[in-house]
Amino acid sequence: MCIKQSMIMLLVLAQLAIRPSQLAAQRHLEEATVHIVVVDETGKNLGIAHIDSFSNEENRHQLSNRFRDNVATKVPYGAYTLKIHVTGFRSSKRVVYVFKSEVWVLVGLAVGEELPEVPSPNWPLSGTVKNFDEGEEPIYVRLVGLYSNYLIEDRLVVSGKSGTFTLAGLGSPGRFLLITIGRTRVLDIRSVVVPTKDPIMIDLAATSTGQVMGP
Repeated sequence: MCIKQSMIMLLVLAQLAIRPSQLAAQRHLEEATVHIVVVDETGKNLGIAHIDSFSNEENRHQLSNRFRDNVATKVPYGAYTLKIHVTGFRSSKRVVYVFKSEVWVLVGLAVGEELPEVPSPNWPLSGTVKNFDEGEEPIYVRLVGLYSNYLIEDRLVVSGKSGTFTLAGLGSPGRFLLITIGRTRVLDIRSVVVPTKDPIMIDLAATSTGQVMGP
């Protein structure tokens, strides 16, 4: 065997020797630690939860048994379906995206019996939006749960440069974001606590676009 062939053979053997360690390092870089924080709809920490399922959406690989005190290590990168519950609260199901080394998941749970249950509108939320540009019509208000997956909208009933809304269907109290959406942009964002004592008053002349207000 000539010197050139020997050198080529040595290079091939060296690459074969290095490749397994490179693959192992790559797999290590593509693993994450997943932290789950569970709160109620007011943001109070509920402590340790029951992780009913944490399955990879592509291959259905189940990793719920890796969680200890709401933390799982060596989780391969990917999208996962999380099912979680705490005694005395409704369970939650959502998708968790794991594509960095440390992933934090904030899950809000509502007090009550397990679904299916249609929440009665115990705390309707109403209000007025005024001093908006008529060019922004139609205008919608959207209520989004800060610590839950709750979502409800209403279209503003307009009279001149003001309009009213009513969001009926809130079955539990909590903290929310109230977003006023115009035709071309977001007109106002503010935090609200349900139940409220008085109707919400949104004066767009007194706030900057996208300003967050409230408790």
